[in-house]
Amino acid sequence: TASYAQNTRIGAWTSHMPYQQAVQVLNTGKEIYCLTVGGVFVLNIEDSSMQVLSKQDGLSGTNIKTGAYDINSKTVIVAYENTNIDLIRGREIINIDDIFKTEITGIKSINSINCIDGIAYINCGFGVVLLDLNKVEIKDTYYLGENGSNLGIYNIAVFNDKIYAATDSGIFEADYNSVNLANYQNWRKHRNIYNFPVNAYPAVSCVNYNNKLYAFLKDGIYEFDAYNLLL
Repeated sequence: TASYAQNTRIGAWTSHMPYQQAVQVLNTGKEIYCLTVGGVFVLNIEDSSMQVLSKQDGLSGTNIKTGAYDINSKTVIVAYENTNIDLIRGREIINIDDIFKTEITGIKSINSINCIDGIAYINCGFGVVLLDLNKVEIKDTYYLGENGSNLGIYNIAVFNDKIYAATDSGIFEADYNSVNLANYQNWRKHRNIYNFPVNAYPAVSCVNYNNKLYAFLKDGIYEFDAYNLLL
């Protein structure tokens, strides 16, 4: 008669995390990162080997909310429900806890992350936090609400030298090369050629795809082709 037991050594711990619920999949070219509620699966495309990252391996927590991959700095970004953030670079894990530790009036949450020109735009329930991935430090915070108040941001897109933000108050736009985008007065609510108030509805997303900008609002999908915003 043969019996089998776990391979964990005496006195050691084994993690039992909820890996079944996937949140997001990121392709780095060489590896596939599957973000789950309990941790991260890393699949090596070349040899099909699998690695699991959890708190035991250096992650800051569980309950992963969203993530992103920056091709310039080769950084995988993992954001948690509690607004803590980890940067994964190879075998190194760097914790960014600025949002997590800061007291914020309003909705303290991370909705999504967009990586543009080496900057991670962390779209939050109160505004946008800019993380410089090369310097590994918070660069700025944009509050786009009235008079610089909190405003929920769902994602950011750059199109034709303009930067667009999908917000609870609709689509906002500004000049991407402006020296002071932290000033809410440099942002404006977008309207189409028919002067229809696109900002009348919350915008859940905006995407630059195939030389066009698509805005997803409560009342429909809008397409912007460099000159006109059409329903």
